[in-house]
This record gives sequence, C-alpha cells and structure tokens, in this order.
Amino acid sequence: QVKISTLCEAIIYWRNTSWMDVSASIIANDDATSDHLYTMFKTYHWNFPEAIRTHTRSAGNEKGLRFDEIRSQLRVYTAGSKTAATGTTNHIMHLSEFAKWSDAKTVMTSLNPSIPKTGLVFIESTPYGIGNMFYQLWVAAKDGKNEYVPLFFAWYDEPEYSLDNGKNWDTYTEQVKL
Repeated sequence: QVKISTLCEAIIYWRNTSWMDVSASIIANDDATSDHLYTMFKTYHWNFPEAIRTHTRSAGNEKGLRFDEIRSQLRVYTAGSKTAATGTTNHIMHLSEFAKWSDAKTVMTSLNPSIPKTGLVFIESTPYGIGNMFYQLWVAAKDGKNEYVPLFFAWYDEPEYSLDNGKNWDTYTEQVKL
C-alpha cells in the first residue's frame, strides 16, 4: 500500500477547508472502506490546529461534514447507491476501489454530469480483472483517449512490503533449503 487514499483525503481536506463553496464526495466500494476513508478525513480535521480549523457541523444522518463558514461540505457514500453524490455539483471526488464497484457504469453515468470542468476526480483501485470499467478507463487514459492521468504505484516497490533481514539472499535458494 503506497498510501494513495491517504493522499487523496489530504488533498480533499485541504481543498474542502481552504476554498469557498466546495462540494466534495468520497465514494467507496463498500461500507467498511467508506467508513475508513471518512475516518481518515476526520483525522486530518481533528488534528488540524484548533485556532485555524474551519468550524464544522454534522451533515445530518448521512456521513459527512459541513463547513458553514466557507459554505463547503464533504459527503461519504458507497457505490452500491446508483445515485450516490448526484443532484449536486462535485468539485472534488475520491472514487475508491473502483474496480470492485458492482455497477460502476451506472454510477458514473449518474456522477459525470455533477463534475464541473474544473473538478478534480481521483479514481484509485487495486486491479480486479480485465474488462471492467476501471480497466477500460485505465487503458483509455494510458492511450490518451480520456481526461484522466494514469499513475501506477506498485506495492512491491514499497520498502515496508519487502523482506529485509540484513543480507542479500536468493529467494529460490532459500526456499529450496526450507
């Protein structure tokens, strides 16, 4: 894990609390993931210096926060709702584990009209097969056929996912010994 979601929530928090009239949404594949991302967002907020922290209030029964002083808000959804984050403008969005969305095409058909040309959309996911909408968007982005910028961060390039026992060793040789 290279902490892409952590970066997305940091950028959303910064933009959502620094600019006027920003509507942000986080949409994940399931409740557990959306709860985790919302907790991450709130962690930024509650650890921000109180003297300069933007005042918030609950968004009601839904998951989210409202920043009344600057008329901005964050809402959190799951992709199971085919109309998630529709009916409003979405200036910045984080679409998490997109490849695992059960009906990504329907949700995106509903979402796309809500995103202004100046909107910022993060779509991140672990791969989940070939042919799904995430795969199609990825290939189109790599070929320059859509507005997305494809970025790939391999988990195996992260030092925390590598064995480091202080010696250079040949995995095959070590496995044979075992």
